[in-house]
Amino acid sequence: MKISFGMGLLIVIIGGIIGLLVGDIILKFLPSWAPYLRVFNVGFDLRDVNLYFVVFALKFYLRVNIAAVVGMAVALWVSVSPRSRR
Repeated sequence: MKISFGMGLLIVIIGGIIGLLVGDIILKFLPSWAPYLRVFNVGFDLRDVNLYFVVFALKFYLRVNIAAVVGMAVALWVSVSPRSRR
């Protein structure tokens, strides 16, 4: 079965999401491994944004761990493997 570009991209995104979930589960059971599993952790936190007509807060963090990187690599390998081009 031939995999299109859109389907391959979807496979890579799903692999990354599954990897993030597996990595977070591993970190819940083995918290001492956190320095070894985290690849990068970046984000920002705007606690109080006060416009004239609305007040809101915004928080965004991106945490990438080894399991997510491995999940994306495996998903990329599956999506571009010669078997998927038949």
